[in-house]
Amino acid sequence: DQVEFIHDFLLDKLTFEKQPVSIAIHTTCSSMKMHLEEKLYTVAALCADKVIVPENVSCCGWAGDRGFFYPELNRSALASLKHGIGDATEGYSNSRTCEIGLSINSGVTYKSLVYLVDRASERKFLS
Repeated sequence: DQVEFIHDFLLDKLTFEKQPVSIAIHTTCSSMKMHLEEKLYTVAALCADKVIVPENVSCCGWAGDRGFFYPELNRSALASLKHGIGDATEGYSNSRTCEIGLSINSGVTYKSLVYLVDRASERKFLS
């Protein structure tokens, strides 16, 4: 998982500059099963001034490719998302299909957390 890799192998090799943004993050079902919620939050908090984890949103309902064929699953699972993201202007997760559904149902573009890490960090130079 990219979040686990960034957390476990890159944090000590990067310097971070928090971006002046309010972001929403979404932990995918597979990441929850791997207990990566805290790692996702930790990485996001290094990158952004404000990190929002919407309440009452667990599974995005996309279910692999099912959201393409049954969008009502995704819409139902994310019914409270738009309210839950508050003033977030950007959204981040670690699954492209989840990010599609999150974007459709929130009005905020969700993308991979890797993009935010790239924007907010630089490689540390060893002396």
